[in-house]
Amino acid sequence: MLSSHVLSEVERVADRVAIIRSGRLLMLESLTELRQKARHTVEVRFASPPPPDAFARVPGIRDVQLERDVLRCIMQGAVDPLIKALSRYPVTDLNSREADLEETFLSLYGQEPQR
Repeated sequence: MLSSHVLSEVERVADRVAIIRSGRLLMLESLTELRQKARHTVEVRFASPPPPDAFARVPGIRDVQLERDVLRCIMQGAVDPLIKALSRYPVTDLNSREADLEETFLSLYGQEPQR
């Protein structure tokens, strides 16, 4: 058992993670399960701008920003609905960054990570 607030350290050595808040166990999951809940920051560049509401109702994404030919959003859960929505338009570039354990912990704990 390791108790640490240095989440990069926990990520390197742990198989399972428990999140405790105010003395109560909120969750106990494998690192793999916790990563599946992690957010991904997604940025997609298109050959030409898609319609303004093209991604408004895609399950699992939020904070959708479409500025001309660039889509930025936060994705959580299955990627399939987003991939299917993207496939309707010519994509020239796609970047996705998985949240680290600290960002995941803070979002599950009910706080936004500080940048």
